[in-house]
Amino acid sequence: MQTRTNNATKPHLLTPSLSPTPTSVRFMRHFAQELVDDVIDSWALTDRDGADAMKVCGLVCKRWLPRSRFHLFSRVTLDADNLASFIEIIDCNSLPMLSFIQQLKLRFVGRPLDRALLDRIHGCPNLTGIEIWISEMSRNLEDNTQFYGTLQTHLPLLASNATSLSRFDFRLPSHPLVGIPAGAIIDIIGCIPSVECVTVHGSYSYIIPDPEFARRGAAPHLRPLQMHTLEIRTYQGVQLLTSSLLSQHVLPNLRSLTLRAGLDPIEEFIRRVGAQVESLTLSFLEAPRAVPTIGRFVTYTTKLRDLQVFLLEPSPILNILSVLPLYNWDTISFVLINEDRRTVIHWGGIDHALTDARFCSLRRFILKRIVDVDDPTPEFIPETKVFMPLANKRGILE
Repeated sequence: MQTRTNNATKPHLLTPSLSPTPTSVRFMRHFAQELVDDVIDSWALTDRDGADAMKVCGLVCKRWLPRSRFHLFSRVTLDADNLASFIEIIDCNSLPMLSFIQQLKLRFVGRPLDRALLDRIHGCPNLTGIEIWISEMSRNLEDNTQFYGTLQTHLPLLASNATSLSRFDFRLPSHPLVGIPAGAIIDIIGCIPSVECVTVHGSYSYIIPDPEFARRGAAPHLRPLQMHTLEIRTYQGVQLLTSSLLSQHVLPNLRSLTLRAGLDPIEEFIRRVGAQVESLTLSFLEAPRAVPTIGRFVTYTTKLRDLQVFLLEPSPILNILSVLPLYNWDTISFVLINEDRRTVIHWGGIDHALTDARFCSLRRFILKRIVDVDDPTPEFIPETKVFMPLANKRGILE
């Protein structure tokens, strides 16, 4: 008796980590549309080939085209060089391409984007996040000013058509001598009334004073701020940006806060906005003597549950643990960046410190290191479980 086999149950045909193969494509032509969409969704999430896989799917048949194009255009990067060609794609395509865009990156490479062409991309109803990436500043200051003005014109229009737009990322240039006015950042953030999560990144970037912004005071369109997550990682100028935020009539109700400290005082900002903060990440990337007593900060964050601290070397860990109050701790983690492997980590002292009653609710203690500047992904320190038996017995180590 011959047994009929359901091709949909064959794992080698539908393994999501693999690109579409001729075999999988041939069998999937007979699948229901819903199942085809599910498989394409899986490929889009896990396939290393990314956009190439979606291009292949779009060439199979008309039934595969809408879903594959949806993923292919869900993340779009536009700059002065490719904006015109993207508009041509929209014009010659019968699919609603703008409705596919969920993440939009506007890249500034020394010259502004054409305003008339930007008018054509305002209708992105499913947009959830915008990133402004300034990869290269212009030597002509007027070009830079024009770019800021262009953003303040077009971002409100994009936001007005996207009810789910909630994330804004500002990626600053990597050149160490380039500075971005604090007021320009605040004005641009304020163009998106619904923004909930804001990140400002730039490893070697400077945020510089903005006398004009200071003179005109708080911008009315920034009242009230809706954001609950703020992340500022710049080399210098953190205080300038936080002070500009404090100048607003209504302060943000933050629940998650990430700041680089050390060169700039940040205590006043945490004191003013820290009451509702549940997750706090602080980076002290200067010499150990420059690491302030973190106890001053956490006294303002009485609802704090998760604390993460980036350090250049491990000596401050015990001091930090000694000043943490009795909170309802969930996670405490330390990340060591490029520390000397010969530096002694006082495992026994850390292990004993965690037995204090202040950490009775602690669910996770994490100690990681970043060993490769080009790959900033933290790695677990394998010795942790060996040299911290008390914490390991509690099951709080990862």
